[in-house]
Amino acid sequence: MTAMELIEIFSDKLAAKIAELFAKKTDIPKVMKGATAEKAGESGLAPAPKAGEEGKYLRGDGTYAEPSNADTFPIATQEANGIMSAGDKKKLDEITEGDAGDIDRILAGTFETEGDTPEAEIAAMDEIINDTFRQEDE
Repeated sequence: MTAMELIEIFSDKLAAKIAELFAKKTDIPKVMKGATAEKAGESGLAPAPKAGEEGKYLRGDGTYAEPSNADTFPIATQEANGIMSAGDKKKLDEITEGDAGDIDRILAGTFETEGDTPEAEIAAMDEIINDTFRQEDE
């Protein structure tokens, strides 16, 4: 028997064995089933999107859809609420720029400016942070 004949026999038997194993396998993940108004969906792998659907999202009903205007948020300004309140936007805009090294020095307690101590700078930053993230009573 030649080497090619042995390879052919072996590959045929291997293919048959693989097919047999997969035929018995019951825990192969299934694709999710989408929900309806009357019935809950079933968990599983996300269905593969088709070419051209890269900008779509998977909905609970198992289909891909374009985002609607309801999925977007207005940009906050100092006069109008957006994803943050107008008051928070104003506070955020009042924070002055500093270089990343300044933040590291403030956190390490080694930041110094003319006439200011590190403790004064930390207290000032603490006040800004607290004012910025404090919940407004409305």
